[in-house]
Amino acid sequence: MNLAMTTPRKQPSILSNPAEEEFHPRTPLGRRLWEIRKRIVESGEPLLDREGLEREIAERRGGAAERSR
Repeated sequence: MNLAMTTPRKQPSILSNPAEEEFHPRTPLGRRLWEIRKRIVESGEPLLDREGLEREIAERRGGAAERSR
């Protein structure tokens, strides 16, 4: 049994996400939301994660974000 460590080969850079290329929304709402998402990505604006989304909603509603989580 050979347990020698080898240096991993350099991974090719990812130019696009195959899952996104294969995704086809099936409803009018899904198509509308997908187009909005594509415009945001193309603009260079980072997409929000769950915490960022909750913070954005709290700011827009004039409330403070819940800090106990």
